Amino acid sequence: MQSELAPNDADVIDDGPSLSIESLTVHRGERRVLEDCTLSLHLGQVHAIVGHNGAGKTTLFDTVFGFLAPQSGRVQLGERDLQQADIAYMPTALELYPGLTGREMLVLFGHGTLTPITQRQAVALDVPLDDLLDFYSYGTRRKLALIGVLSLRRPVLLLDEPFEALDVVSRRVVRHLLGQAAEQGQTVILSAHELESLASFCDTVSLLQGGAVQGQYPAMTMPELEESLAREVDRRVGVLDQVE
Repeated sequence: MQSELAPNDADVIDDGPSLSIESLTVHRGERRVLEDCTLSLHLGQVHAIVGHNGAGKTTLFDTVFGFLAPQSGRVQLGERDLQQADIAYMPTALELYPGLTGREMLVLFGHGTLTPITQRQAVALDVPLDDLLDFYSYGTRRKLALIGVLSLRRPVLLLDEPFEALDVVSRRVVRHLLGQAAEQGQTVILSAHELESLASFCDTVSLLQGGAVQGQYPAMTMPELEESLAREVDRRVGVLDQVE
């Protein structure tokens, strides 16, 4: 796992065990969201999946976790099929129980225990554990959910937009926590809308467009990925300039 102060070395290639997404095709209703989507991610690293709204990031995550069944393709962890029990998943849509405190919610996450490290994470992220969830802001709810997901200690962390609604300080703390998870052997996969700063703490950054991965850092430079993402922006803006 790379530190935040040094970008990944694109010349270093590790052929170790991986989490493999192989030729996934997934429909939502009549719409084909993923088409022959293929990606290989080394274990024990931090990986980002980026793309605009509607690119298929959430569909990919829901399929990897098992919420959606693909029309074709599979996901493997090393030499075997990835199981739901391997994954701790934080979706964008959170369902937390009203009337409970943050502490009580984490006890439910931890199946009856609240470890010292979990409590320290709450302090670092400024989560008031003894306040009712009803009074939590959206950002604080997401920080609590992340702490709960981390407490499960699953081999794979699947985090859909973990930086959404977080302040600058909390974002840096979350980066540190995800780096720690990777150093301890967990594989972290997160989604994001923007490429900014991802290369400073992620081992790979993959661009999802048109239902498939269209490029990946460090095989491609970040400016090259940004240019690919910008082409989609130009296409959409071009619709505004069409003459009737």
